[in-house]
Amino acid sequence: MRWVWVLGALAAAVALSACGSSKPEPRGIAVPVRALLYLQDGNAVIARAGGGDPRVLGPAQQALLAPDGTAAIGFNESAAGAALTVYAIKPRHLRSRVVATLGPPDYSTRGLRLLGWSPDSRYVALSADELSSAGEEGALLVLDTTDGQLETIARGTLLGASFAPSFPDRLAYARASILQLDDDQSSIWVARVDGTARRRLTRGSLDSWPLWTASGIYFARLMRLGTQTAAPVYGLWRIELGGSAEQIPGVSGGAPAGPLSASASGRELVANLQSRSGGAVEVWTAKLARAGWRVALLDLAGVADGVSSDGRLILANVYGAQPLIDSIAWASGHAHVLAVNAQAGSWSG
Repeated sequence: MRWVWVLGALAAAVALSACGSSKPEPRGIAVPVRALLYLQDGNAVIARAGGGDPRVLGPAQQALLAPDGTAAIGFNESAAGAALTVYAIKPRHLRSRVVATLGPPDYSTRGLRLLGWSPDSRYVALSADELSSAGEEGALLVLDTTDGQLETIARGTLLGASFAPSFPDRLAYARASILQLDDDQSSIWVARVDGTARRRLTRGSLDSWPLWTASGIYFARLMRLGTQTAAPVYGLWRIELGGSAEQIPGVSGGAPAGPLSASASGRELVANLQSRSGGAVEVWTAKLARAGWRVALLDLAGVADGVSSDGRLILANVYGAQPLIDSIAWASGHAHVLAVNAQAGSWSG
């Protein structure tokens, strides 16, 4: 592992406050069960966190494991649309049920993307393209997996979403209109899962891929526009409700190559950024210590899919003739193979 240390004098994060909700109190957040989910040979596969005892859930093009480890959601496209299937994961058996189907005449499956679970393993955020006489428009949806109800939170160009870590009925998301994107602008918003109480946190910049943690909402921000000879430059930032955005020093890369990941405390952060020289993805890690941020560039031919809740391990998708799912020790860089010919991993716990 190749480390480049950068120290910044940032104070420890203050826990986020939350406003009340008009919805009934959400159910309690269960103690997570450690498990691993990944895609292999066109199927979603569940296994122990260390990769052992794999079991096939079913065909899937995308899949995500719930935080409590007792459920997963996936979808597989067909002529009728994309069937969103929830898998109940029990020690001795697996059960599946289709909770919703997205497809014509209301949605295009082309832009469908699973974005994340709420911390109580009830809601799932996803983006899709809505169909209308005017054409296609992106939409941020929240699926209630208990009854299959879909709620539209926002429309426009959606650039990621993440639920609040302690309040399952709230989420942060990045949104822009076509005109705003033409001006290189998108904003971070927060809202409830019913679409109410919308609040804009940032403006005037191109902000994307918010990740709501116990240490604040992290996101990627465009720092410098690209030219014919140079790629655009992005950095990582953090904002708290009611506060101003602050930059994590030392991180500088191209456009984000997907969502950010963090530990439960939010003090260990991982981001996949395109290389400014073009081609490969660079995996940046940032750890908040007493002296400030310790920023490192991970020597990895692949992308980071997640971080363990305790911040000790990075879940990585390593490219190659047979792509691997690896766990990488944050402190030492030692890698352990969890699955072969696999990709798109997610952990619970």
